[in-house]
Amino acid sequence: MDLIHSIHKRVMNERLLFVYRGIISERNSLPLITLIENVMKSDSYGLAGRKKLFMFVLESIQNIIKHGNRDHADMSLVTYSRAGDGYSVTTGNMIDTAYVNDLESRLIQINASPDKEIKSRYLEILNKSELSSKGGAGLGLLEMAIRTGKRLDYDFIPFDGRHTYFILN
Repeated sequence: MDLIHSIHKRVMNERLLFVYRGIISERNSLPLITLIENVMKSDSYGLAGRKKLFMFVLESIQNIIKHGNRDHADMSLVTYSRAGDGYSVTTGNMIDTAYVNDLESRLIQINASPDKEIKSRYLEILNKSELSSKGGAGLGLLEMAIRTGKRLDYDFIPFDGRHTYFILN
């Protein structure tokens, strides 16, 4: 219920430009990204800002595809809104509860690190190019933090004993 209240609050307080809720897959990710890109183009935000937002959306969608729980794929969410003098992209998807502690510790570490340290860690991982079992090298969250220059706001909402809804903004 907190998620619905949070979304309702955003709709009322911000200029919600785009919302998608449903399955996000390799098949529909390109049309979804293209829709968001077109919404970004039609707004008055500059090219550099649009590129940062677009990259965040792209990384978020890739994370949903690679790491989301397939049993609850229809609960994935992407929103794009204008808030004050900036923009906000929020994604949500179900993950296995077993991954919450590791993911949260990575997010805490990224948010507590200076930009220079984040960039250094990013280059270190990139040079090692070690891939996880899901095909990633752990660069997505680091790249989001580097490109946006902002904290990665997040929340974990317990769903049942095995699943947790992960929100990233």
